[in-house]
Amino acid sequence: MYSASQTAELTLELFHFQTNTSLQFPPNLSVISIGKPNDQKPPDIDISGLPDSDVSSRIHAQIWVNGDEYHITDLGSSNGTYINGAKLQPQVFCPLHPGDRVSLGQGK
Repeated sequence: MYSASQTAELTLELFHFQTNTSLQFPPNLSVISIGKPNDQKPPDIDISGLPDSDVSSRIHAQIWVNGDEYHITDLGSSNGTYINGAKLQPQVFCPLHPGDRVSLGQGK
């Protein structure tokens, strides 16, 4: 389970609740991939070392950054991407807001 939050500088971070870990977004990217390492392209945010990462796909989701607007899309993952418990449709953009809970592969 992850939570999106913004700081005063309008930067986004993901927070992994189970491990109390903050996952910083790489700077200066407009598209940020989330997943586990693969043969094609390593993810910008690697979640392979986190608990329950087995439910996430190698290329699971992407976050699109446009100024201070953030959107997430599921990339057709096997177990889905959820925002605040609601499952996203694959390839459909969903806005992210401070405090949103993002779940990869689990709708909790």
